[in-house]
Amino acid sequence: MNLFSKKAESGPADADLGDAADAYSAAASDARPSSSSSSEDAAISWRDDRVGASARGENPMVMLELSSGWAVIGDTQFLPGYSLLISKHRDAEMLSQLTREQRLQFLADLDLLAIAVERACIEKDPAFRRVNIEILGNTDAYVHAHVFPRYEWEGPKAERPVWDYRETHWTDELHAYKPGHQPLRDAITAQLRELSGIKEEPEGPLAQPHEIELEGPVSTEPESAPESAPEPTTAPAPAPSDDVEQKQRPEPAPTAG
Repeated sequence: MNLFSKKAESGPADADLGDAADAYSAAASDARPSSSSSSEDAAISWRDDRVGASARGENPMVMLELSSGWAVIGDTQFLPGYSLLISKHRDAEMLSQLTREQRLQFLADLDLLAIAVERACIEKDPAFRRVNIEILGNTDAYVHAHVFPRYEWEGPKAERPVWDYRETHWTDELHAYKPGHQPLRDAITAQLRELSGIKEEPEGPLAQPHEIELEGPVSTEPESAPESAPEPTTAPAPAPSDDVEQKQRPEPAPTAG
C-alpha cells in the first residue's frame, strides 16, 4: 500500500481504484500552490520526489524542518493529525543505512513530532487515545516514519493496527487533507516549534541596523574603567598643637571687680 497516495495506474481490473485516486488528487489540490500555470506540474513533481521537493521548499505539506528531516502533515487525514518525518538522507533506504549519529538524530526528531502530535490532538479532541509510531519503508524506499493519532471514536479498530482500515481511506476524497485541517496542522507545528526550540521566522524583511533602537552603549567592547584621581603630592598640614590652639583662642574680656 502506498501511504503517499501516488496516482494509481488504472486498467479494466482496477478502474474503481483509479477513479478513487483521481478523486483524491483533486481533493489534495487544496494543499498545492496554485498561483501560476505551472503549479500543477510542480504539485505532481513534489509527490514523485518528496525528499527533493522538501529540500527545495516545494512540498506544501511540510510543517517544519528539523535537524534530521522534515515534519509533514499526511496527505490523508482519516485519523486527524496523521504526520510523518521524512529523512534528509535520500540515498538511505533503511534506518540501518544511516550512521549511528544520524539514526539517533532521526529518532530524537521523531520523538519530538510524536509528542507534538499528541499534545495538539489532546487539545483538539478529548477522545484522543494515543499515538502509534511506525517505520516501514516497504513501498517508498527512503527513510520516513509515521505518527498516527488514535481515537476512542474509532470503536473496535482503535485496538487494531491502522492497516486494518480499507485502502480507500488512503485515496478517498472524503479523507484527503483539506483546508479544514489547517488549525490542527498549525497546532502541531506550534507544539513542534516549542519542543524543538525553533523560533518563529520574522514576518516581512529583516530590520536594518539603523532601524533598531538599542538600549545602552552601541559598542560591544567592554567599557574601560574610569581613571582614578591623582593623589596629592603635598603632605597634609599637621594638626595644630595645644600651644598653637591656646594662642589662637581669644582672651576673655576683663570684668569689673
